Amino acid sequence: MKNSILLIAALLMIGCSTTPKNPEKYVEWESNSCLPTAITMRHGLRKSTKWNQVLMYQYTNLKTGEIKGHAICAYMYPVGQNKLWTYDYQGSTRVRAKIDDPLMIAQLSEVARGRLYNQVSNAEFLK
Repeated sequence: MKNSILLIAALLMIGCSTTPKNPEKYVEWESNSCLPTAITMRHGLRKSTKWNQVLMYQYTNLKTGEIKGHAICAYMYPVGQNKLWTYDYQGSTRVRAKIDDPLMIAQLSEVARGRLYNQVSNAEFLK
């Protein structure tokens, strides 16, 4: 009986392959909190990923002409697989970009989130 319970528990833990969640969810509730949210997420991912970066970028909304900035956390997950994810207040989104090209990551992240009218003009990893 004891072995059966341990086996079921192990299978349940192995079967969970969802993307990580922000450890400090309350940060997202604040207005204009994309940078603290991305930094908090990066710190939370240190044990479960080998590569993660905070990415800051500026974009122009092509409909309104408004220029804004945004910050996201880009990370490779799960370890050992070539899967790039980005995280912001909308959650984690998979993007297919090179990890050494912050401009490409930022633009594809905007597109993946349905923000098609945002044109990224510059992007850089937070150092």
